[in-house]
Amino acid sequence: MLYVADMKLAKRALDDGDLRQVTRLLETHKKHDDQSDLRDFSWRFLHNSSNQRQRLLATCPGDVYQIRFSRNGDRLAAACKDGIARIYECEGWSPVAEIETGQGELNGVSFSPDASRLATAGDDGTAVVWRVEDGQRLLTIPALPRLAFQALFSPDGKTISTCGESPVIGLWDSETGESLGSLLGHEKPVESIAISPEGRWLASASSDRTTKLWNLAELKLERNWSQHENRAKTIAFSGDGQRLAAGTVEGNAIVWDVESRKRLLDVQHLDGVQSVTFSPNGQSLLVSDRSGAARLWPIDSQLAPLAQPDTLAWQAHEGRTWSAAYSADGEFAVTSGADGSIRLWRLSGAPVRVIRGSFANPFVDISIADEQLVTLRKDTGLRTRSLPGCETIQLVENHGGAWMTTCRLTPHHFLIGTEDGRLLLWDMEANEVVTEWATEFKSQIEVIRLSREGRMLAVHFYDEDTVTLFEIKHTNPPELVRTHEVVANIQHVALSSSGRWLAVTDGDDISVWYTATGKCVATLTGHTSTVMTLAFSEDEQMLVSGSRDRQVKVWEWKNARSVHSLEGHRDDVQSVAVSVDGRTIASGDRGGRIKLWHARLGSELLEISTGSQPVSYLMFSDDGHWLASIDGHASLR
Repeated sequence: MLYVADMKLAKRALDDGDLRQVTRLLETHKKHDDQSDLRDFSWRFLHNSSNQRQRLLATCPGDVYQIRFSRNGDRLAAACKDGIARIYECEGWSPVAEIETGQGELNGVSFSPDASRLATAGDDGTAVVWRVEDGQRLLTIPALPRLAFQALFSPDGKTISTCGESPVIGLWDSETGESLGSLLGHEKPVESIAISPEGRWLASASSDRTTKLWNLAELKLERNWSQHENRAKTIAFSGDGQRLAAGTVEGNAIVWDVESRKRLLDVQHLDGVQSVTFSPNGQSLLVSDRSGAARLWPIDSQLAPLAQPDTLAWQAHEGRTWSAAYSADGEFAVTSGADGSIRLWRLSGAPVRVIRGSFANPFVDISIADEQLVTLRKDTGLRTRSLPGCETIQLVENHGGAWMTTCRLTPHHFLIGTEDGRLLLWDMEANEVVTEWATEFKSQIEVIRLSREGRMLAVHFYDEDTVTLFEIKHTNPPELVRTHEVVANIQHVALSSSGRWLAVTDGDDISVWYTATGKCVATLTGHTSTVMTLAFSEDEQMLVSGSRDRQVKVWEWKNARSVHSLEGHRDDVQSVAVSVDGRTIASGDRGGRIKLWHARLGSELLEISTGSQPVSYLMFSDDGHWLASIDGHASLR
């Protein structure tokens, strides 16, 4: 089939970096009025992966050293090597002004709070204030004897702070140019400065291997962070002023809590860091480096423990990526580089989001519904996140006993299975357990599965090799009525969407049970090693299995017939999922690879590598736009 062949070619082109070829192949299969839509998750994944580059905004004769947004995000200013400050309107990304500064190379720019003025810092050591409307020079400040690196307006617009090839940080009246004092304490040039949003603090990064926090009201040093062997190059505050980020020549990107000085993030780039900037919500750090890369790091410790791999990285420029900035809505990043270009990148369409866990407190279950991702960690509890950004909406902390598995009973209620054999009903609005059911077993509940209508519940007890079936009566509170039990050498269970059929593994074989009677209605044989995972299609006609024999099998289970044996995995298959529309099968193996298959044809579409950890769980969203995976229980994608 042409679609399958083109998806394979598009993935190969993506791996080779040929984005034009990817686009050409994908465009062939866009839906037209007189055609059916053949696109599945593989098409969307490739489309998002190849569309990080949104637009080339501008090209300049030389390096673009710094870019800055105005406070309201309406305008972008660029400091260029040719001495010209370029200003762009963000709506339409059109150029609105070019100011020939005469300062030599421009190293820094910043807008006044109302965006009516622009401050520039140049190689001649001056800081100059310009009227944006007509490019008129309003003020020249002889800030430094040598190069000036930055000139920043204070949040109230009354003061300009400067730094450069000097240990001294200067403070100046933005209207008159009068000196308001100096901050003394660094021993070598100050590479970068940042002012907290409320104007209380100024942070500085110096080549003397320190970062410092200054009290601007009293013009005194408040705190000192020693970098020891690392030389700080760039520094930034979060939007709420509670976090401080620094980047070093040695490639470290570090985030601290300002009040407690606690280190929240410490990650390593392959080359020196050029710029750091926080996302508008403060949950991510955008870092650019000398290799030309831009990387997006989650800061929340739930998302990225220290020194974990990044979630999103791309080659932004040839040569250094000097500067990077977020758009006001956080949907885009703008970067500037040594290649003279300013580029716009779409972040919301990132094909992969990574949520970091830990082996001590692993992810044990997930669910996706209503553009929300719900994750369960053994000792932490439930966390609800928005899609696509994965920002936390609600955290439900676990205060008693390990929680092992979960499913959504209603939009506001979750069933939770515990390590000691209890079933809990959690009310998300009340933020508490409203009902608890004790089961006859005291062993760990390995998994619970709920029919789509919420009428049938299957509970698998790990040590007992038993699946207990319950009918759920939607009273207030809900009532569980035990109906039947299935006992076998169970490795995995799957409940059909209607709740009528239960599939369980039994060594190398699979048995399917009619839940109304508790009777076995089909036995499926064909795997040559232990079956590890099962999934029904939404229409209940197809059952998919994955085994230690490295095969994925597609069954017409009512006829006990295998229609496809999908080969290509190089390790045990540990998870499978079927998209709701039945078009796509996903399978994950012990080596960290996910394969996507065309369900009807049994053909491989593409492979996604998640790393070296086993892919222990997979789930499609109902609309087929998202695929969630748990990797070795420690990370979720």
